[in-house]
Amino acid sequence: MLKTVRDACTPHKMALDFSMAEQIEDLAAAIGGAGDGQEFFGKNHITAGMRQLFELGLRRLGGRSDQAVFELTQAMGGGKTHTMIAFGLIARDAKLRERVVPDLVSTAPFAGARIVAFNGRQYPDHFLWGEIANQLGKPEPFRKYWQDGPSAPDEPAWISLIGDEPTVILLDELPPYFDYAITRSVGAGTLAQVATAALSNLFAAALKLPRLCIVVSNL
Repeated sequence: MLKTVRDACTPHKMALDFSMAEQIEDLAAAIGGAGDGQEFFGKNHITAGMRQLFELGLRRLGGRSDQAVFELTQAMGGGKTHTMIAFGLIARDAKLRERVVPDLVSTAPFAGARIVAFNGRQYPDHFLWGEIANQLGKPEPFRKYWQDGPSAPDEPAWISLIGDEPTVILLDELPPYFDYAITRSVGAGTLAQVATAALSNLFAAALKLPRLCIVVSNL
């Protein structure tokens, strides 16, 4: 006789907790130094979409794919941030990859990728591009693009900043950032226009950086 779902499964205690605040994923905190990949995957199932990003993204970081930019377009609450966290964790930690997705280890012949995580609800004084440079540990080359006001880095500037090291840039929920940026005047335009130029140049540079993988969520 087949077991019922009730008999076969034991719900995680979080599933029965009506307090949802602790379950809201924070991209930077989860992937930063305090993030525990083992704990994350211990309570999460790898979905088909998540696995597809793992496979394609790791191939890119290993220099074995031409696809540089991935767009996550699930509906609100559909797991975009969750998927980004999962990918960032396995890209960062080779030992975690061996435990979580051992069959994909050969796809990723590198120890660990640098991870940049930006949430569109952040409004840093050095702007989006300055925050990327800061998280890469290279703020000085981009200082000229923020210290005297916002100025968009061009394609060569991004190429020089990022280089050939495996790098993941996760851009989550950008619309709030642009909603804010459009209210900030810059010369005859707005900060939103400068940010658009900066991101456009970053995406163009990504095509020439064989180990750069950019993941963007689209609300």
